[in-house]
Amino acid sequence: ISLVMLFVCFLSIIIGNAYGWDKISAQVMQIPLFGKMRSSGFSNWTRAIMMLTCLPILAVYVVISFINQRARKLGLCMGFTYPEEAKSTGWLTARVSSQIAYVREWNWTAVLINTQWLSYIFILFVAGGGRLTAAFLAWLGETIDKADLHWAAVAAIFTGVGLVMFLLPPVPGVPVYLTGGVVMTRAADGELGFMGALLMACGTCFILKLVAIVLQQKVIGEMLGSYASIRRWVGINNISIRAMRKILQTPGINIRKVAILVGGPDWPTSVLTGILGLNVFQMLLGSLPVVVLIFPTCAAGAFELRREEGGIWEALAGVMLALAAMVQGFALLTMMYYIEQVAADHYDELNAMESDPEVEAMDREQHSKDEAFAQVTHWHSGRMGLMIKALIMFCTATLIIIWFICIIAPSTLFKEKSQASIGYCIPGEDHASTGACSEGNASDFMKPAGWIATGVLVFDILITYYY
Repeated sequence: ISLVMLFVCFLSIIIGNAYGWDKISAQVMQIPLFGKMRSSGFSNWTRAIMMLTCLPILAVYVVISFINQRARKLGLCMGFTYPEEAKSTGWLTARVSSQIAYVREWNWTAVLINTQWLSYIFILFVAGGGRLTAAFLAWLGETIDKADLHWAAVAAIFTGVGLVMFLLPPVPGVPVYLTGGVVMTRAADGELGFMGALLMACGTCFILKLVAIVLQQKVIGEMLGSYASIRRWVGINNISIRAMRKILQTPGINIRKVAILVGGPDWPTSVLTGILGLNVFQMLLGSLPVVVLIFPTCAAGAFELRREEGGIWEALAGVMLALAAMVQGFALLTMMYYIEQVAADHYDELNAMESDPEVEAMDREQHSKDEAFAQVTHWHSGRMGLMIKALIMFCTATLIIIWFICIIAPSTLFKEKSQASIGYCIPGEDHASTGACSEGNASDFMKPAGWIATGVLVFDILITYYY
C-alpha cells in the first residue's frame, strides 16, 4: 500500500510538471466541490479546521520563514537575488509578515470558539466513538467466548447488542463489523468451517446494518424531524441539503445515491434521511452496496484469528482493513463531489423549492441575534476583556493538545488491554514486539494522564458553556 501511494505521488508530480500546474489548478477549480471549498476558504469554520489540523505545519512554516530571513540577513543567498517587494527588515520574510498581518485581523473570537466545538466533536468520536466502543466490544467478545455458546446464540446476542450501539450517535460501524468478524467467526468455525463462519458473520452484520438504517430513519430521524429547531440545525433549507434530497429521491440504485448512503457517517446519514422524510425502502435499496465495506472489515477481524499461523493470514488482516478504509474514503469524497455537482447544475431548480416556513422564520429571528452577538464579541471590538480572551485561548490550546495526543500518541492517555482471547487489541500501540497485549479488565482503560486530560476537558466545556 505504501508503494502504491508513493507511485501515485510520483505519477502526479510527473503529470503536473508535464501538463502544467496552472492548467491543472484552473481545471480543478471548475469542479463545483473544489470551487466551493476555495470560496469558503475565508469562513471562520474553515479557519477553525485549519487551526485544529494544520497548526504544527503552520508553526514549522513560520520557523522556516525565520531561518530564510536570517540567511538573507547574513548574505547566504547563494547567488539568488530578490525583488524589492520580497525584502523585509523584520524577523520574518515579507510574504509571511504580510500573511501574519492579515491573520491578526481575523475575528479570533469566532475562530477559537469554532475550533473548540470541532475539538469536542472530534474528541467525542475518537475517544467516545472509538476507544469506548472498542473497549466495550472487546469485553463483549471475551464474555461471549467464555460462555461457550452455540454460534446461532452468539449471532443473536451480537445482533441485539450491535443494534443498540448503532442507535448511539458517536458509535461508528467499523468497530462493530470488526468485532463481529472476530466473535461470530470464532463461534461458528468448528461447525461451519472458517469461510462458512466468515460468510455467516458478514451476513449477520449486513442484516444488522439494514435493520439499524430502518430504526435510525423511522424511529429517531422522523421523531427529530418534527422539531423545527432540529430541521434548522441540519440546514433543511440549505442548497446542499436540497441537492442531497434530490439525489436520494431518485428511485433505484445509482452511484450518487450509493455514495451518500455508504460514504456518509452511519448514524447522521440515516437520521437525516428520516428528518427529510424520505422513503425508507428506497434508502434500504440504495444501501445494499454497503456489503463492499462490511465484508473486508469482517474479514480483517476473522483473519486476526489466523494471525498466529503466520504466512498470508498476517498480511491479509491489514490489507482488508486498508481496503475497507479506502472504500469508505472514496465513497465519502464521491458523496461530496456529487452533492456539489447537483447543487451547481440544478441551482435554479433547488433554489425555487418551497422553504420550510418554520425554519425560515427562525432563521430571520436568529440572524439578527447573531449579528448583535458578533458585534459585541468581536475580538477587535474593544468589548472583550483580557480575562475572557485568555480563557478562550487557554481552552482552545488545551483542546488542540488533547486532540493531537488522541491522534498521534493515544497510548499516553489510554491503557492497552488484553483482547487476545478474541483476536485483537484496542488500537494505540504497536504490539508486534510483545506478540500480545497486557492483561487486565477491558473497562479500565485510562491512564493517569488520561484522567487529567478528562478533567481539563470538563473545565473547557464549562468555560465554553459560560461564554
